[in-house]
Amino acid sequence: MAHYRTVGDVPLKRHTRFDNGRGGFFYEELMGEEGFSSDSALLYHRHIPSALASAQEWVLPDQALVPNTPLLPRHYRLPELCAAVGLAQLERLDEFVAYRTKWAMEYERIIKQVPWLVPQSNVVTTTFCATSASLRVR
Repeated sequence: MAHYRTVGDVPLKRHTRFDNGRGGFFYEELMGEEGFSSDSALLYHRHIPSALASAQEWVLPDQALVPNTPLLPRHYRLPELCAAVGLAQLERLDEFVAYRTKWAMEYERIIKQVPWLVPQSNVVTTTFCATSASLRVR
């Protein structure tokens, strides 16, 4: 999407005659890398912007094409893929539970050290890695 920025006086519409206030017109120049197909700036000049300061040859990089083979169609059956991922995770379930239990115990230990926090339950028995605490009101 184009983002337009205006600096100075410009016409209400682009690519139209723009009166310079002295009986003439400003001259329009489109400055960019690829003309209308890329980002560009529309510049307005008091005089015709046709002077060339320099010109040099631009050597293109290697444009050789490489075959993209084998390009095979893929038809993933997502329910079967999800089931396979689930089965793979079930094989590591004990490892996941041990990891969460370790961190739940660490959080509980830290909460017990804070005098104004009270642990709400034995977080080791929770099914998800969540730790709850309430504020102690004096």
